[in-house]
This record gives sequence, structure tokens and C-alpha cells, in this order.
Amino acid sequence: MADNTEIYLGNGQHTIYSDEQWYLVIAPGSAHPFLEGRFQTDAPDRTGYPAWTQTEFCISREGEVAVCRLPLARLPRAGEPNRFVRPGRRVAAGCGRMCQAATRSGG
Repeated sequence: MADNTEIYLGNGQHTIYSDEQWYLVIAPGSAHPFLEGRFQTDAPDRTGYPAWTQTEFCISREGEVAVCRLPLARLPRAGEPNRFVRPGRRVAAGCGRMCQAATRSGG
């Protein structure tokens, strides 16, 4: 079974006790990519959790770790407006790099 393709997009919320990382994820054979946010905290009583943990996009919240998945209808293109302010530009740039690599490799 092939692994997911993941492109690291950068940090979201970051404190001394917690960190939020964002990835563009494309599963093999899947028609739709998604954004995945991974939050980890060493002190949940001090940091709390990101707002997305209270939405339908939160797929897991156990102890000090939470994960969300935001489905995308298609890969975003450079220059397109988006509603993901923080990682949005990096999503488009990551997609552009993936598309260029696929073109060079004949995929």
C-alpha cells in the first residue's frame, strides 16, 4: 500500500507548550486532497485547543493531541483567493511544486 503524499505548510498556533502544524495531504488513488492540521500540547490546561477542535472537521482529540482534516474539492492554483489565510499561499505553492514535479517525471 502506497503512503500519502504530504507537503509541510508550516506552523499555525505556536506557544512554549504547544504547536500546530499544517500539511497538504494527497492519498493515493483519492480524487480529493485535504489540509490536515496537527495540534500537540504539553499543557492543555494552559494552552487550550484551537477553535477547529470544536468543528465537524476535527477527526481526533485525545489527551494532548488533536487532528483536523479540511477537504479540498481540487488542488488550489497559485493566485487563487482562499479562505485559509495562514497556510493558503503555501498550499498553492506546494501544489505548484507537486504539479511541476509530476510533469517532469511524466506522471
